[in-house]
Amino acid sequence: MGSQVIVQGKVLETADSSYFRTLKPKLMTAVMESFNRLKNNTVLNDIVLIEGAGSPAEINLREGDIANMTSAEQADVPVVLVVDVDRGGSIASVVGTMAILPEFEKARIKGYVINKFRGDVKLFQGALNEIEHHCGLKCFGVIPWFDKAHLLPAEDAVALDTSQNKSDGKINISVPRLPCIANFDDLDPLSQHPDVNVNIITQGMVIPSDSDVILLAGSKSTLGDLQYLKDNGWGIIIAHNRRGRLVMGICAGFQMLGTAVHDPDHVEGTIDSLKGLGLLDIETVMRGDKKLVELQGTSHFTNTKFQAMKCIWAKHLVHL
Repeated sequence: MGSQVIVQGKVLETADSSYFRTLKPKLMTAVMESFNRLKNNTVLNDIVLIEGAGSPAEINLREGDIANMTSAEQADVPVVLVVDVDRGGSIASVVGTMAILPEFEKARIKGYVINKFRGDVKLFQGALNEIEHHCGLKCFGVIPWFDKAHLLPAEDAVALDTSQNKSDGKINISVPRLPCIANFDDLDPLSQHPDVNVNIITQGMVIPSDSDVILLAGSKSTLGDLQYLKDNGWGIIIAHNRRGRLVMGICAGFQMLGTAVHDPDHVEGTIDSLKGLGLLDIETVMRGDKKLVELQGTSHFTNTKFQAMKCIWAKHLVHL
């Protein structure tokens, strides 16, 4: 029922769902600043693609919305609908979207793409004909199901709900699923290794006692997720370490392994301070804003140049 609002890489505030709806229109200026910066940088960018959020036809949520058709209107760009045929109802999705959008928005939609198609594409021609008959839209292509797409970084933590673990790996890594888990694609290299099982442990589950490694991932709310660990009785993490097994932490997970985490300025939430798991002799104090630094480099494998952002907590103090 609430979100941490991040604007151009910096935390703005935490907003509940009702307040966020009134806040969103005020963010359009920053959205367009970012878009124009990318658009004008023709040295690095050949194409700037605006990805929608949800559906452009959610007209009950349109007031104050800054995604989908509103962004397309502000940026003055054409629109292509992408239909997830794997969910079913693809004909109704396209025809229904065109039926309820106002004329000036429908004029921006130049066509559609059918995604995740399985089977013989010739059998789908009748559906394409019906869509064109009802709303006049052309199909730009039918993209076949790509089985290895699951190897790409997931868009958000919802992907963890359907993550599948191998059963023939030699190393078992258990990862408690934190409510505010972040950067969970750090787990991808592990889960893709043939000798490793990565087990996501959700609320109510017991961390398996035969785990070789318990790994605490990153978090957008270190103190909140540390409290969650304690509330769920996952004290087996400490017992696991006492038995000589490995316990590891990434970013916020590393901080949770210390003696204490303090947030006197409420950078991440309302909790002032909590004792850590006490497995490392460190104490973390969160202060100030994070600093974003542009970096340029060259890929060791392909010799391709790239540009990236590095996040530094300039006043995020860790006492060793």
